[in-house]
Amino acid sequence: MKRRRKRANPTLVRDAAEAFGIQVLQADERVLSPNDVGRILSVTGEAVKQWIYHHRLPAVKLTNGYWKIRIADLEDFIRSSQVYRYTVMCAIGTGLSGVAGEAVRSLDHECVFGRSLADSLLKLQDVQPSLCVIDVTGWPDGWKLAEQLALKGRRTDIPILLISDRPLNESDTERAMGLGAKGFLCSPFDARALAGEINRILRAMP
Repeated sequence: MKRRRKRANPTLVRDAAEAFGIQVLQADERVLSPNDVGRILSVTGEAVKQWIYHHRLPAVKLTNGYWKIRIADLEDFIRSSQVYRYTVMCAIGTGLSGVAGEAVRSLDHECVFGRSLADSLLKLQDVQPSLCVIDVTGWPDGWKLAEQLALKGRRTDIPILLISDRPLNESDTERAMGLGAKGFLCSPFDARALAGEINRILRAMP
């Protein structure tokens, strides 16, 4: 005879959740999943999760690990004009991550970081960024990522902005042009300069 599993006491679950800083929703609260919010705002569920991770969109993490967004919080989010016009993915060295984040957010766009080549390729599919900023000297596999973007069969309409800690030599310049790079910045540069270059490329998009 199959043994029936004992159901957890809801009160104990609530107490355990609060002990770990996990909020518990009231039974009558109206909530949406990140995918639901994505369909409403015409973005991917992954983009919504990035807003949550960067504390742009308030959300509640349930005891089962799923995120839920209160209807009231979503309405406040929309009213406060925090819905970003573009998503910019930055595959850059750690020394420039703060500059990149500041630059992208100063334009009211969403910044998503690619932590590795595999992570970047997955995010290119899930987040579908409007622009990709790639560090070809301070970030491992920068050139490989740019080449993957240019490969036949992949999305080739994502413009690329290359950044480097030194001027490109002749062969690297030809390589960048062959990959269809739309811009290049050589460090040192500040967030204002990077924001200006990002804005120039996005404004030139059809």
